[in-house]
Amino acid sequence: QDVRFTASEMQDVATVVGSDLFTADFRETMGQFEQAKNFGSLIVPELRVPAEVARVVRLKDFSGDLLLREVQERVLKVLEMAEALSSKYHVVVANPPYMGGKGMNGALDAFAKEKFPDSKSDLFAMFIQRSAELCRSSGFVSMITMQSWMFLSRHQKLREAIIEKLPIISMAHLGTGAFDTIG
Repeated sequence: QDVRFTASEMQDVATVVGSDLFTADFRETMGQFEQAKNFGSLIVPELRVPAEVARVVRLKDFSGDLLLREVQERVLKVLEMAEALSSKYHVVVANPPYMGGKGMNGALDAFAKEKFPDSKSDLFAMFIQRSAELCRSSGFVSMITMQSWMFLSRHQKLREAIIEKLPIISMAHLGTGAFDTIG
């Protein structure tokens, strides 16, 4: 869910979380979810312990101040999403979306170039990279992907990263005709 805070609302956020938790990483994380619907699980939260911060924020009582209560709820939404995207999972399973650079809107294209320079050419390639980041070092990533990452030169850096950081246990290259919905 997209969550935005104006500059003046960020002052309220500081009140809600307290000065000790209102760090640069926290402020950055609050801004990372302005386009959550556009970037989705490609977001890598700056805040490293969102669950702990959320626990502290939940304990604060703003029932007498409707404005601060509403800001607190939005902060908690961001922290909940950040926690889901910060965890290191034992298993990551995905059939990632496919979209080449020409299909990306301007914001997603700029985000891809900044955050995923080795896999920016297609959304599925970014999800391969992101899934590896979400998975524990001893965990497993299982994905159904297009075959182009195995052959095209634009995916060379992604292949190198996979070979270096993701040992392949099993891989099936099904070729054409494996899925009746794909010509």
